[in-house]
Amino acid sequence: RIASIQNSYSLLVRKDYEAGLAEACHYHDVALLPYSPLASGILTGKYRDKSNLPTEARLNKFPGFMDRYLDSLNEEAANAYGDIAKEAGMTSTQLALSWCYHRELVASTIIGATTIKQL
Repeated sequence: RIASIQNSYSLLVRKDYEAGLAEACHYHDVALLPYSPLASGILTGKYRDKSNLPTEARLNKFPGFMDRYLDSLNEEAANAYGDIAKEAGMTSTQLALSWCYHRELVASTIIGATTIKQL
Protein backbone atom coordinates (compact mmCIF):
# COMPACT_ATOMS: atom_id res chain seq x y z
CA ARG A 1 0.00 0.00 0.00
CA ILE A 2 1.26 3.47 -0.86
CA ALA A 3 1.49 5.62 2.28
CA SER A 4 2.63 8.92 0.79
CA ILE A 5 3.72 10.71 -2.37
CA GLN A 6 6.18 13.54 -2.91
CA ASN A 7 5.22 16.35 -5.25
CA SER A 8 6.22 19.96 -5.62
CA TYR A 9 3.44 21.86 -3.86
CA SER A 10 3.20 25.47 -2.72
CA LEU A 11 1.07 28.58 -3.03
CA LEU A 12 2.56 28.94 -6.53
CA VAL A 13 2.73 25.31 -7.64
CA ARG A 14 -0.61 23.62 -7.05
CA LYS A 15 -2.07 22.38 -10.33
CA ASP A 16 -0.39 18.98 -10.66
CA TYR A 17 -1.44 17.81 -7.21
CA GLU A 18 -4.82 19.51 -6.89
CA ALA A 19 -6.02 18.74 -10.42
CA GLY A 20 -4.55 15.30 -10.79
CA LEU A 21 -3.76 13.60 -7.49
CA ALA A 22 -5.69 15.10 -4.58
CA GLU A 23 -8.88 13.16 -5.18
CA ALA A 24 -7.07 9.83 -5.53
CA CYS A 25 -5.02 10.56 -2.40
CA HIS A 26 -8.19 11.38 -0.49
CA TYR A 27 -9.97 8.17 -1.44
CA HIS A 28 -6.93 5.97 -0.84
CA ASP A 29 -5.71 7.77 2.31
CA VAL A 30 -2.33 8.65 0.80
CA ALA A 31 -0.46 11.50 2.47
CA LEU A 32 1.35 14.25 0.59
CA LEU A 33 4.94 15.15 1.46
CA PRO A 34 5.36 18.33 -0.56
CA TYR A 35 8.80 19.42 -1.56
CA SER A 36 9.66 23.04 -2.33
CA PRO A 37 6.85 24.58 -0.23
CA LEU A 38 8.67 27.91 -0.53
CA ALA A 39 8.88 27.64 -4.35
CA SER A 40 12.67 27.66 -4.41
CA GLY A 41 12.73 30.63 -2.04
CA ILE A 42 10.50 33.00 -4.01
CA LEU A 43 7.83 32.72 -1.28
CA THR A 44 10.29 33.87 1.40
CA GLY A 45 10.32 37.40 -0.02
CA LYS A 46 14.11 37.48 -0.33
CA TYR A 47 13.94 37.98 -4.10
CA ARG A 48 11.59 40.94 -3.91
CA ASP A 49 14.41 43.50 -3.93
CA LYS A 50 16.53 42.29 -6.84
CA SER A 51 19.17 44.96 -6.18
CA ASN A 52 19.94 43.43 -2.77
CA LEU A 53 20.06 39.68 -3.36
CA PRO A 54 22.03 37.41 -1.02
CA THR A 55 25.14 36.08 -2.82
CA GLU A 56 24.34 32.53 -1.65
CA ALA A 57 20.78 32.66 -3.03
CA ARG A 58 19.74 30.00 -5.55
CA LEU A 59 19.12 32.78 -8.06
CA ASN A 60 22.86 33.52 -8.04
CA LYS A 61 24.12 29.97 -7.53
CA PHE A 62 22.12 28.38 -10.33
CA PRO A 63 21.60 30.78 -13.26
CA GLY A 64 18.33 30.12 -15.09
CA PHE A 65 16.90 28.05 -12.22
CA MET A 66 14.52 30.77 -11.07
CA ASP A 67 13.35 31.89 -14.53
CA ARG A 68 9.96 30.22 -14.04
CA TYR A 69 9.26 32.39 -11.00
CA LEU A 70 10.85 35.77 -11.72
CA ASP A 71 9.42 38.42 -14.05
CA SER A 72 6.17 36.49 -14.32
CA LEU A 73 2.72 36.16 -12.82
CA ASN A 74 4.34 33.87 -10.25
CA GLU A 75 6.47 36.75 -9.04
CA GLU A 76 3.43 39.02 -8.86
CA ALA A 77 1.56 36.38 -6.86
CA ALA A 78 4.51 35.85 -4.51
CA ASN A 79 4.70 39.60 -3.88
CA ALA A 80 0.95 39.76 -3.25
CA TYR A 81 1.23 36.87 -0.76
CA GLY A 82 4.06 38.78 0.91
CA ASP A 83 1.78 41.80 1.29
CA ILE A 84 -0.94 39.60 2.81
CA ALA A 85 1.58 38.09 5.23
CA LYS A 86 2.75 41.54 6.33
CA GLU A 87 -0.83 42.68 6.92
CA ALA A 88 -1.41 39.55 9.03
CA GLY A 89 1.73 40.23 11.10
CA MET A 90 3.74 37.31 9.80
CA THR A 91 6.64 36.74 7.44
CA SER A 92 6.20 35.54 3.88
CA THR A 93 7.86 32.27 4.88
CA GLN A 94 5.44 31.75 7.78
CA LEU A 95 2.44 32.33 5.53
CA ALA A 96 3.67 29.97 2.80
CA LEU A 97 4.52 27.16 5.22
CA SER A 98 1.37 27.60 7.27
CA TRP A 99 -0.76 27.42 4.13
CA CYS A 100 0.98 24.21 3.12
CA TYR A 101 0.80 22.59 6.57
CA HIS A 102 -2.92 23.27 6.79
CA ARG A 103 -3.82 21.59 3.50
CA GLU A 104 -5.69 18.31 3.71
CA LEU A 105 -3.46 15.23 3.58
CA VAL A 106 -0.19 17.14 3.96
CA ALA A 107 1.82 15.07 6.44
CA SER A 108 4.93 17.25 6.55
CA THR A 109 7.07 19.23 4.11
CA ILE A 110 10.47 18.72 2.55
CA ILE A 111 12.49 21.91 2.67
CA GLY A 112 15.65 22.30 0.62
CA ALA A 113 17.88 24.73 2.49
CA THR A 114 21.02 25.96 0.77
CA THR A 115 22.68 27.21 3.98
CA ILE A 116 22.86 26.07 7.59
CA LYS A 117 21.35 29.41 8.66
CA GLN A 118 18.16 28.63 6.73
CA LEU A 119 17.63 25.50 8.81
